[in-house]
Amino acid sequence: MVPLVYNLKSLLARRTTTISAFLGIAVFIFVITLVQMLHAGVNQVVAHTGRADTVIFRSLGASSEMTSMMTEDMLPVLKGLPGIVPASVVEEFVIIKLFDKLGAPGGGSLQLRAMPPNGPALRPEFRLVEGRMPVAGTQEVLAGIRASSRFANLNVGDRFRIGKTGDMHVVGIFEAEGTAFESEVWGDLTVLRELFSRPGIFSTVRARLSATDNEAYATLRRALAASKLPLGVYRESEFNDSQATKPKQMIAALGGVIGGFVSLAAIIGTAIMISSTIERRGPEIAMLKKLGFTRWAIFVSFLFESLIVALAGTLAGIAACMLMGEVKLSILNINTWSQVVVGFHPTAQIVMLSVVLGVLTGIAGGVVPAMRAARRTHS
Repeated sequence: MVPLVYNLKSLLARRTTTISAFLGIAVFIFVITLVQMLHAGVNQVVAHTGRADTVIFRSLGASSEMTSMMTEDMLPVLKGLPGIVPASVVEEFVIIKLFDKLGAPGGGSLQLRAMPPNGPALRPEFRLVEGRMPVAGTQEVLAGIRASSRFANLNVGDRFRIGKTGDMHVVGIFEAEGTAFESEVWGDLTVLRELFSRPGIFSTVRARLSATDNEAYATLRRALAASKLPLGVYRESEFNDSQATKPKQMIAALGGVIGGFVSLAAIIGTAIMISSTIERRGPEIAMLKKLGFTRWAIFVSFLFESLIVALAGTLAGIAACMLMGEVKLSILNINTWSQVVVGFHPTAQIVMLSVVLGVLTGIAGGVVPAMRAARRTHS
């Protein structure tokens, strides 16, 4: 085999083409890895969350909590369903409101979630990190920590208005283990329904199950169907997964289009790097053959140069993505028409996939020029 030092000296001697190919692959891997990290961030915040012992009732045909409508007369029936812990039944009213963004022009819509005083207790992930709990029956609210970090008037002591009479006072900031709840504002059920002229109406009902096995859940679904109420019931984890479908599809589609163009550019750049040197390296190739190196050895040597550049570009692209780990941005959840603050979440699987894609890009860009070099018969 051709010594590795020959390939390294060749790459250093042709810095311009080497750097161009390196940057092309680095940009490609940066884009692909960043899209995957954002996709994983959405999964972490919106999907793949929720408890197996919690169910959500929602009106049939509704695509989100905001489009669901339930009435007070349904509550006694729901509390009497098999497997439901009656004391845990909590009705919630969800609507969106526009808030200004911090340090950026324009605004974004956030979900306002109205619930009775025992609502937070149904969420073990809830933790008050600043301020105090609101007083029931008042215009006091809690803001999720992600919402307060990205939107104006959502820190402790701030106020914002709802209509002409709603002077809402932020009295606390809460965490919820990184879930989408941290991008919401929570208030009193009775107060918010009156401010939005929705007395007696709520969006969904959350309840705790006495048993979490599939048979108990199936029994609950059959009992709900027999009650003739126009409602569906979902495990909290299933419900959250359904709310993340459209954001994940949008990110995947955008990443596919951009990644496709960038990957093609990276492959072409690598091919140009190797091809542009073949004519100038004719005497080198002829000398290698005179020294007894076979066509296969020359093919592997030139392909290895492509792989060196591809691997270096891949590692650089991944390293650049790791710097985005603490960056947060708000995206529009098409399912709920509200902003959700997500981050870029790196995983070992994402890193491994990016390395594989980088190596494949190097092979795709270098194999044809390497074959040309191996077949060259004159200097």
